[in-house]
Parts: sequence; C-alpha cells; structure tokens
Amino acid sequence: MKVLAVIKEYPPYIWGGGGEAGGRIINYASSQYGIEFTVIANQPKLSISKEVENNITIYRVPALGSSFLTKLPSFSLYASILTSKLQKHFDLIYATSPLYCKIKRPLIIHFQGTRYGEYLACKKLKKTVYAFLNRIYVLFDKIMLKKAEGIIILSQNMVEEINAIGGAKKEITVIPNGVDKNLFKPLGPRNFNSQEKKILYVGRLDLRKGIDTLFYAFQKIIKKIKAKLVIVGEGKEKSKLISLAKSLSLPVDFWGKVEHKNLPQVYNQADLFVLTSLYEPFGMVALEAMACGTPTVISDTVPIEGIPRFSAGNVDELSNLLLEILPSQDKLQKLSQTCFEIAQKYSWEKIIFKIIEFFKKFK
Repeated sequence: MKVLAVIKEYPPYIWGGGGEAGGRIINYASSQYGIEFTVIANQPKLSISKEVENNITIYRVPALGSSFLTKLPSFSLYASILTSKLQKHFDLIYATSPLYCKIKRPLIIHFQGTRYGEYLACKKLKKTVYAFLNRIYVLFDKIMLKKAEGIIILSQNMVEEINAIGGAKKEITVIPNGVDKNLFKPLGPRNFNSQEKKILYVGRLDLRKGIDTLFYAFQKIIKKIKAKLVIVGEGKEKSKLISLAKSLSLPVDFWGKVEHKNLPQVYNQADLFVLTSLYEPFGMVALEAMACGTPTVISDTVPIEGIPRFSAGNVDELSNLLLEILPSQDKLQKLSQTCFEIAQKYSWEKIIFKIIEFFKKFK
C-alpha cells in the first residue's frame, strides 16, 4: 500500500501534546507493515525541501508564525499544492490538516482535536476573542470532513463534535493515541513515603488547561498536609500563574519546558500527577504519567477511564480528592498500580494495528 501522509506536526517541529503521534504512526507502519509512505510535513521557514529518513521521503513545506492562526492555513496551502501534484502515485491520502485541492484518492482524516471543541471550551470560559477565532477556524475542520471518506478520532467524546460540524454520515472510528512503553515506565520501585508530597502538572500553560483550579485546590490542601507543586511547560498563561502563586503564597516550582526524552524522570519523581483540563480531546501527558506508575487524577473532560476524576473547574472536588489520596501511602500505591495497568492497554503497537486495519477499508 502506498500512502501520501499530510502531517501538520512532524518531528522535530511539534506544536502540541499529540503532535508526535503522526511521526510515530508513520515510522512504525512503514517498518512493521511495509507501507510505503511519502510525507508532506511542516517546517518553520518559507521554503520547500525534500529529504529521506528511514526510507521515508519527506517533503517539508512552510507552517509560518507562532500560533494556529497562521501555521494551519499556511501549511495547508503549501501542502495542498504539493498534494495536487503527487496524489496520483498513491493508493490513499492520510491527513491531519485541511487540503484545499481536489482530492482524487480516498482521504482519511485523523483528528487530534477539533476547533469546534476548542470553541466550546473558550465560550464556556467567556473568552470571547478566543471563542470567536476558534469559531472561524471551524471552517477548516469542515473542509476536512467534506472531502474525507474515513475519519479517525481519539475518543467517544469527540463524536458529538464531529457530528455537529457535518461528519455524521462519514465512516468514523475511535482510536486513541498510544504511549511509548519503552520510554515511559517506572524507573525503579515506586514508593510514596516522603513527608512532603510532590504534585505534578505537565503541559501547555494555557487557559483551557484549567491550571488555576489546581492552584486554588492546592491552597486548600497545604493547610492540612505538607506538599509542593511542580509545573512543567511553557505558555501564554505562565506570567499570570506565577503571579497567582505569589499572591496565594503557594510553594510552586516552575520548571519550564523539559525535553520529551527527560519526562520519564520527572513523572517518576512525583507522588501525584494532576490534569485539570477544561477541554481535552485525549490527555497524552496523563497517559505518560500513568505508564510511569505515577498516581494520576484527571478532570472529567479527559477521556481516560478507570482512575479518579473530578468535575472540570471544581476546586472543592479536586481539593477533597487530593486530601483523600495524598496522605495515604496505601492509596497512592494502589492507584500507582491501577494507573500502570491501564496504560499498558495503550501500546503504540496495538494502536497502529487498528489504524492500518482502518486504512485497508479504503484501499
């Protein structure tokens, strides 16, 4: 099978948490299933280049600017021009970005999230400008849906989003992302007997991640237990969060961005990982923490089942959950084991097998 893959986030140029999925899928499917991939991928400069890596031909086209407002349309424009020229040589097209050109081969779209979902989250937060911008960019998702024959989404939560923007009559399959179990794993026996508990957040410092919920919940619990909070990541909300931590007199360490390969050490040092997202198509960082055996709690927007959850944005629910789990070494140990066992179900080998089987329906 010959596949033209149009991937808006391809290593080393990754924008978000699920960005590394495209590269993972293509490299594994190429080496293990013998699928011949040619990739149209992003680069942050105004030029088009060609390279060969692991027997995969990669065309690099511009994805310009620092936000989706410019990256997405610029990448899609150049990728569409190239797709128009190349598509006749392939059995199908696999894409994570809108294509403006006429499509002459079966098109499978892989959504890592939707602009409609982002719009709803911003609207709920009463962030009018962000809601308006995402609402405009819903058009790009609609373009993708109109031309697609098959759609891959990450969770059942996304079905309503896809249906709301015109995907109800398309063939849809739910396939989550996987986790690299060779990288994300316990680095030794997990014990939770430290006097000062370490709570961890990893991800973008973005309004929709609901990190302020964690700060206010943390303020409540440090009156009763000894703990500190570690924040890993960068984003537009960083300065506001630093100011909030100071105003609440919270013991918070901001570590900035940590290289992906070093994240297992970070997860393994934590007693509890918390993901407070107000909108979350999947929750890759939670799965990585779980694979390391780190006890994990999530908001109810995160579509991972079997671990403790709290209502997104609810400070009291989160603080009560933290106070229930953190002081108990036994509960932390049991949750660690539960998280680890759940994460084992998300191996990339199993996930990519499902994706390839879906490809075969359209060959």
